[in-house]
Amino acid sequence: MKIKNILIISDTHEGQRNGVSTTLYSLKRCLEKTKLCNVRIIDNSFFPCLPIFFYRELALAITSSKNLLKIIQSSKFDAIHIMTEGPLGFLARKLCHQNQWRYTTHYCTQFPELINFYTHIPIKLLSLYFYFFHKKSVRTFVPSRGMARVFSKKNPHIVFVPIGVPVLKPPKKLVKINPYKDLKSPILLCVGRISKEKGIEDFCKLSTKGSKVIVGDGPILLDLQKKYRDVIFFGSVPHSDIHQYYLNADVLVFPSKFDSFGRVIIEANACGLPVAGYSSSFGMQDVIKNEKNGFHSTNLQKAVGQALKCKRSNVTLPAQYDEKQCAEEFYNNLSEI
Repeated sequence: MKIKNILIISDTHEGQRNGVSTTLYSLKRCLEKTKLCNVRIIDNSFFPCLPIFFYRELALAITSSKNLLKIIQSSKFDAIHIMTEGPLGFLARKLCHQNQWRYTTHYCTQFPELINFYTHIPIKLLSLYFYFFHKKSVRTFVPSRGMARVFSKKNPHIVFVPIGVPVLKPPKKLVKINPYKDLKSPILLCVGRISKEKGIEDFCKLSTKGSKVIVGDGPILLDLQKKYRDVIFFGSVPHSDIHQYYLNADVLVFPSKFDSFGRVIIEANACGLPVAGYSSSFGMQDVIKNEKNGFHSTNLQKAVGQALKCKRSNVTLPAQYDEKQCAEEFYNNLSEI
């Protein structure tokens, strides 16, 4: 039987500026555009929510399994995929077991490391919950080969399902809209949430003869603006306009050391922009081939210098991250209920 309708449960909602939300709703559009299947997403916008104290852009839904079940039962579905491990994900997992539905899960974010960063709760202790959460799923999707290698030791059902993006080829007239027209080259660009765990301050400390530019918002924005007068902050930019910043920059700097992937890496490459970052990043290990489409190193300053030497004409999106191909990979790893 072919899967025609997918139900996805997520603790994030459309419009939130994080990689999980952007990836999820891009995936939905691609699956439906290619007519692989219909997708319904039940997210935290259905329920009252409380923000997480250390990550206020994310909010946890307040509801019961009974309320969630009513919404699920009103949906038409052949497969269930649980995208996140928050309250909705936990309740969805519980209902799947109660109703003997087979399901798949996604390990999108290294939350043990993130929670440890802010609370100092031991990673080993936090990891117990995530191991428990995923161990009975038919398959657990991870966005990078590095994560698959690490976590397959504890979970034999781990599968690598890459994140996809379209190759961004906007009309030529948009390329001429240069947001950096009055800035000195080379342009070092950083895109993402401005928070401590993202390593943004490492970017701010870089030395350059050109300009350092940050696109994004977050809890430490005001502090960094006061501390680093040589950095230009553009604030939040609609995702539909982000290609203008990629196309006109000289290098994207991805300073995070423990992101599970980093969607901006492949977005930049899709625009022909080389990427510099740390070797410890799973996304940099997976996507970036040194001196070809960027450079990764234990030394961020060195990585930036080497990435700037890459020929833009040689920087392309690796084929495995093509949006349609990734949507098919996602679809083929689902399980009928």
